Amino acid sequence: MRIYVAGLLVVTGLGLAACSSGSSTATASTGATPTTTGSGPGTTSSSGGSGAPSTAGCPTAATVTGVMGETYTGPVTGTNGGTAPCVYTGTDGTQVNVLFNAPGLSKSAFASQAMSDQGPTATAVPGVGGAAYASTAYGHAEIEVWVSEDKSFSITIDTSDATVQPDNAAQAQAIATAIVNG
Repeated sequence: MRIYVAGLLVVTGLGLAACSSGSSTATASTGATPTTTGSGPGTTSSSGGSGAPSTAGCPTAATVTGVMGETYTGPVTGTNGGTAPCVYTGTDGTQVNVLFNAPGLSKSAFASQAMSDQGPTATAVPGVGGAAYASTAYGHAEIEVWVSEDKSFSITIDTSDATVQPDNAAQAQAIATAIVNG
């Protein structure tokens, strides 16, 4: 059974929820295929169809592919724990999950919650957004980024065998940087 850890999200704008596990893969809620507009790291995408979650703000599959070094498909929205998560799947089954948090979280509240949720291996990451914390605990590489009270997000990289690879932390940081600079 594969474990897909969705990352963290802000619950009612006040705190981050804990990571969740499940055995299902993410799929678009309406079956619509996401479409991409523009180019570059800041490219936005959207799912077609009424009521479909949007992938607006998600990095492109080309950005994720470039950082990860193998072909990734996506973004696909799913129900694996977040508000409009962007899910990318690599040819080896590795998943990259990007979750955008609800607005309204102060920088200090974000820092406290991110360090608490990521466990004892959480470390500050300078130069990414207004605040960022990364960890390789819990079987995946994760980075949580606060840009402003209007924008914060998390990225997790979940390998198909739940083993954190040596370059996963740097890859999560590179994707986060592309989102911040996009």
